[in-house]
Amino acid sequence: MFRSRSSFSVLIILLCMFGGQARAELRLPSILGDHMVLQQQAEVAIWGWANPGEDVTVLVSSKSYTATADPDGAWRVVFEPMAATFEPLQIVVQSSSGERLTIKDVLVGEVWLCAGQSNMDFKVAYSENREDAVANADLPGLRVFSVNQERSAEPRVDVEGQWKQSDSKSVLMFTAVGYYFGRELHRELNVPVGLIHDAWGGTRIEAWTPLQAFENNPVLHEDLDVIHADNQRYELAKKEAVNQIESWLKVAREAIENEAAIPAPPDWPTSALTEKNKPTSVYNAMVHPITPYAIRGVAWYQGESNNGDGPIYRDRMQSLIQSWRAMWQNPDMPFYYVQIAPYKYGGSLHPAYALPWMWEAQRQILDIHNTGMVVTTDVVEVDNLHPPRKLEVGRRLSLWALSHTYGRKDIVCCGPIYSGYRIDGDSIRVTFKHAAGLTSSDGKPLSWFTIAGEDMRFVDADARVDGDSVIVRNSEVEHPVAVRFAWDQIAQPNLVNAAGLPAICFRTDTLPYSQHE
Repeated sequence: MFRSRSSFSVLIILLCMFGGQARAELRLPSILGDHMVLQQQAEVAIWGWANPGEDVTVLVSSKSYTATADPDGAWRVVFEPMAATFEPLQIVVQSSSGERLTIKDVLVGEVWLCAGQSNMDFKVAYSENREDAVANADLPGLRVFSVNQERSAEPRVDVEGQWKQSDSKSVLMFTAVGYYFGRELHRELNVPVGLIHDAWGGTRIEAWTPLQAFENNPVLHEDLDVIHADNQRYELAKKEAVNQIESWLKVAREAIENEAAIPAPPDWPTSALTEKNKPTSVYNAMVHPITPYAIRGVAWYQGESNNGDGPIYRDRMQSLIQSWRAMWQNPDMPFYYVQIAPYKYGGSLHPAYALPWMWEAQRQILDIHNTGMVVTTDVVEVDNLHPPRKLEVGRRLSLWALSHTYGRKDIVCCGPIYSGYRIDGDSIRVTFKHAAGLTSSDGKPLSWFTIAGEDMRFVDADARVDGDSVIVRNSEVEHPVAVRFAWDQIAQPNLVNAAGLPAICFRTDTLPYSQHE
């Protein structure tokens, strides 16, 4: 007799080797379902699968769109741009063979992808404001979709998940940062908002990046070498597995003829690129399948697992942004992100000096158009990698979106950003952008400024606000040459602007990245 595992393995092997294509049926991806929100004022794709050659017609708001399924059964139509509406729509999809699907309670508004690792995956249920969030969660115009955590060596065509209306049950296990971000947009814009929760704790940025990004950036060719090496090993393993299966089939046939027990079949190999943090693995399974779905932009919170990368994280993040914009065919797609929080890292993988260099790499992404960064140095606990104050983080992300994406020029979206310096005798005057109302958040002297002379030994410095500048000095440094601010992994400085938003860490020196500070 077959053992159950053996029987299942044989079935899979035989289907892979000899199975023909089963008859397709009219089918939609999971992201297209009841309660979804479609992006307003955008060309919206509706897609799915049917029998090859079948015509598929999609009906919405008295308009009709038709496509023909290709040889693989895939089809797609594109809606004309629609205005935002709280009035529920119904979408009917029908094939020329008579099959029919209906998507109910569809709204049109703003759609955002909320992606990253554990601090984006951090749920409303564990956030500091969970009681208020749950008590006020019944928002019919706010919809949420959580992508099931998967990884794959090859791009997939579908994800697991379903759209839900915002209520006390659905939001509990939804991303807290994403939910508070979307709730602010819903309130301020007065349009439906759809949020896609696409996050996984402990994931590196390489796992979220498509293959093309590694191919297009020479700086990332070491990651590309990993992909090629794993693919080569997998191809060799598959060839060996086929030989083993052929040998096993011979033995299995003889066992059947002799009415003997059939030995367990050989296992089919698994690509190393299915591992959680291998390049492309998470993108292939969790992002690629939803790239046809029209979105306004991305809210991103990731980087803790890449702390220690130094300047190369800038290249990795830039490549991710450019590649996602290319996949969504939107070169101007907004990308707003959270700078990772101060934390007492330790050990060889995350030495104490690494975090400021990571912060600098993240800050440099602001040079890319349509990006914005949230600073979290004032809403954290340095002993907690997952600080629970997610409401403020989500609110600050919404400030970037409201100001830059939705044209609310009255909104201050970020804290002071270093713009230059001038040496004035024994002091250094540092200037900032977004500096209106520079002050100390707690009424105490400005903190976490250091200054260095020609020996480049940085020591604590006194700092005071002077208009839109900060004057930094140390009486023992007679000829200062450089200033650093919040250049420490546990820095929680108190320099803010009139909006109460914290300043971004910076340095005026140009010393190269060091792994031995």
